[in-house]
Parts: sequence; C-alpha cells; structure tokens
Amino acid sequence: MKYLNKLKKHPLWVYTLCFALCFGLVFGPFFLTHKTFIYQGDSSMQHYPSFLYYGEQLRRAFASFFVGKGFQFPQWEYSIGLGVDVFSTLSYYIIGEPLSLLSALFPASLAPYGYSLMIALRLYLAGLAFCAFLKERDCAPLPGALAAVAYVFSGYGLRPAIFHSAFSIPMIDLPLLLVGVERLYKKKDPKLFVLAVFHSAVSSFYFFYMLVILVVLYAFLRYFFLFWGQPLRCLGGWVLRFFLWALAGTALAAPILLPCLNSMLQSERLLSVEQDLLLYSKAYFTHYAAGLVSVYEYHYFYVALSGPVLVFALLALTAPKGKFREEKLCMAVLLFFTLVPFFGSMFNAFSYVTNRWIWAFIAGICFCFARGFSLLGQLGRRQLGMTGGLLILLTGLCLLPSPIKITTWCQLAFLWASYLLVAAYSRREKLRTWLPGAVSFLAAAGVLVTGTSLF
Repeated sequence: MKYLNKLKKHPLWVYTLCFALCFGLVFGPFFLTHKTFIYQGDSSMQHYPSFLYYGEQLRRAFASFFVGKGFQFPQWEYSIGLGVDVFSTLSYYIIGEPLSLLSALFPASLAPYGYSLMIALRLYLAGLAFCAFLKERDCAPLPGALAAVAYVFSGYGLRPAIFHSAFSIPMIDLPLLLVGVERLYKKKDPKLFVLAVFHSAVSSFYFFYMLVILVVLYAFLRYFFLFWGQPLRCLGGWVLRFFLWALAGTALAAPILLPCLNSMLQSERLLSVEQDLLLYSKAYFTHYAAGLVSVYEYHYFYVALSGPVLVFALLALTAPKGKFREEKLCMAVLLFFTLVPFFGSMFNAFSYVTNRWIWAFIAGICFCFARGFSLLGQLGRRQLGMTGGLLILLTGLCLLPSPIKITTWCQLAFLWASYLLVAAYSRREKLRTWLPGAVSFLAAAGVLVTGTSLF
C-alpha cells in the first residue's frame, strides 16, 4: 500500500500504465496479426516512402562517414518525380525531426514495423509532454495522467496522428512550448523554451506556423492574468524577452527551416481558398456536437473525447464567477475558432479550410478536465444544474446526425454515468473513496470504445 500511494503521486508512472493498457488493447491486434500503421492514401504514398528513403540514405551517409569519406547525404534526388530538392520535399514528412534519425535502425524488411513503432513513441511522448504541462500548472497527479491519456487517445491522436506519421509532432511540441512560457514568466532557465522552439521549427514548418499563433495567444493570455494592473510598458519588456529567446531557437533550426519555407512560399496551395470563410455547411454544425464524442469527418474535426472528460471540462467552465476565468476565456476563443471557417483557413496558411490545428482545441478541453477534477466536494446545486442543462443540450445535439454511431451512444452513456456519480458525490460520504477510480474506469472505457471502433 505504501508503494501504491507513492505511485499515485507520480503522474508520469500513472500515465505510462494507462497508456500501455489503452495502446495494448486498441493496437495489440495490429502487431499480433503482423499489421502496421501504413494506411492507404498519404500514409502509403508519402509518409512511409519518406521514412524508407530517409533511413536508407542515413545508413549510407553513416557508412561513408565511418570509412573516411565524410557524411554524404544527397541534396537532389532524380528518382523522386522528375527530380526534386530532397530537403524541401521531405521536410514536411521526416527530415529535421530528431526522432526521425531512428529510421536508420530499420532496414527495408523491418521498416513497416519501425514506422509504426515511431508513431507509437511520438504518441507516448505527446502524453508525457502534456503531463509536464499539467504539473507545471499545478494539476493533481491522477487527473493529470487521465487528461494526458485522453489527449493522446482523442480522435486526432487515433486518426490523423496514426494515418500521417508527422501529425503527432505538434502534439508533443505544444505542451513543451507552453511549459517554456510558464518557466519564462517565472524567470527560470529559458533553455527548455529555446529547445522547444528549435524542435518545433526543425521538425515541421507546417505545424510550426500553427504553433506560433497558438503560443503567442497563450503567452498574451497568461500575461494579462499574471500581471494584471501592472503598467503597460512592462508588456514591451516581456515581448522582447520572448521574441529574443524564440529567435534563438528558430535560428538553430534555420539550416533546415529556411529551405522549407522557401519551398512552401512557392506552393500553389498557398492562398488557394475556394470555400466560404464565414459559414460552414449545415452538415458541419449538425455533426459538431456528435464530433466531440465520436469521429465524424468534417474539415478535420477529429475530437472524439471520452464522455467523462467532457463532464469535468464543463464543471470547470460552469464554475462560479471568479473561478477558472483564464480557462473559460481560453476555451471561448478556441471554440469560436472551430465555428468560423476563416480560422481553419488561417491555421492552414490561408489555404483551403481544414482544422488540422484541432489538437490544440483537444488540449484545452483536457486541461479543463484536469481542472474540473479539483472541484469534487465543492460543487453546489446551481453549478450541477447548469452542467446538467448543458449536458442535456449536448445530448440532444449529438442525436442530430443520421445514422447515429454506436460509439456516440456509448460515450453518452459514460457521460451521464459520470455526471450522476459526481452529483451523488457531495451527498454520499462513502462515494468519496472510490469515485476517482470509477471515473478513471469510465474515462478509459470511453477511450477504448473509440479506439476499437476505429480499428
């Protein structure tokens, strides 16, 4: 019992155990039947060939280095298309990200398994990074670990991040950048922020662009909540400090980032908007609420969070006036971004409308979930009533799509079971000992329902 109590105080261990359980149950059959994460479309035609090519060229480069011929890596490749610049072409897929160097360890016969294992490793690291952010924001260990699992096994983590190997990279970078922002405001060592900027800039110029927007917004939000009442001139000093450290991290990534930016600025996709930027289609809005609990494919709205996660997030957002003001404002902004197509286009470099930044929206909900856990035992009737009313509205909106998916019914059942447990918590003293375990079970069950239904 003594060791169990110590284990509960370390969110990284709790998260690791939960991740191993969920990953094993969802993806275990893949590996037991010798299947991999290589999927039709971009995965088989772009991401996996890039992994294969990069690993082969790295092995050749290291071999030439060890025999005294120098590190020879091709900069132009005639076997790709009609001839392409290797760095500009592969930068979107693999070149630059430090973990991609592991591709050199997998020869062609093992490359499919190496490709799949690297996706799994990125997802695991994304959860670790999110745990670090929640710990920096003083969230309790258990809800922090559960929030990290929900973040990783969300609709985005289970769909785009599996089908497109590079799409899990920003899930790692966002929490690390936010931890760096927190540490800078606390006047701690800025190395983590610089390294996080470097990693995000060198790994994917596409997601780096999105991360810059999100981190700037977060940094301004935190400033006004941390230093409200200070003279406005102090803001200039903080902006300069953030800019210089961010510039240092970006400069470290310049040898790979600049050729990639040059290639991107010449892309025909840039500024190629054909959709309405003010209003989504009717189908997008009718599937919006259901998309919060299940996977419905509308402009990359892959949220699909476990029911209990939404319950505790709403508890935080319906907290009495004066509590969780920052979380409420943050989620209001992110929610607005998902409702107006202009922001989908903006995050896509003012190209066609797609919410590929949706992992940030998911991170916000999971953060509110971890915050909502701290309200157990402090919930009044008014707050429970407001939350219940919102859940009734959410349930009604989830039933708009036709046909309704089985996963939607399951998640709504987990959602209402969690709410009823929370409502009974304040009235029943005996519930307080095992309610966290019951909510953990329901949250994990929601993750497994979504995962097993997709795969």
